[in-house]
Amino acid sequence: MRIVIYVLIQQYMLSLMVWVDMVAGGNMQECFLRAILEALPTGTSEIMIHPGRDNALLQKQYGWPYHWEEEFQAVTSTEILNWIKENHVNLISFKELSHE
Repeated sequence: MRIVIYVLIQQYMLSLMVWVDMVAGGNMQECFLRAILEALPTGTSEIMIHPGRDNALLQKQYGWPYHWEEEFQAVTSTEILNWIKENHVNLISFKELSHE
C-alpha cells in the first residue's frame, strides 16, 4: 500500500486509486486518520491534510478556520506512525508517482 500525504496544492493532479478529501476537512484528528488508514484499499491513495505549527498565524494568513496544530499532532502521533510501520505503508510524495 502506498499513501501520498497531500500537504500543499500541487500544480497538476495525477491518477490515483483513492483520494481522501474533506472527510475531516481542516480537522483531521488521530481517530479519523486511523479509521481512514484502516479502510484504504491496496494501492496508491492520497489523504489531504493541513498540518501546521501555529493555528493563529495560519488562520490569519489564509483565513481558514482549520486545526493545523491538531492535524500535525495526528500525523506525527506514535500510534499512527507505528500503525504505518506495522502495516508496511510507504509514505511517498507526488514526485515518486509515475504519470499514468
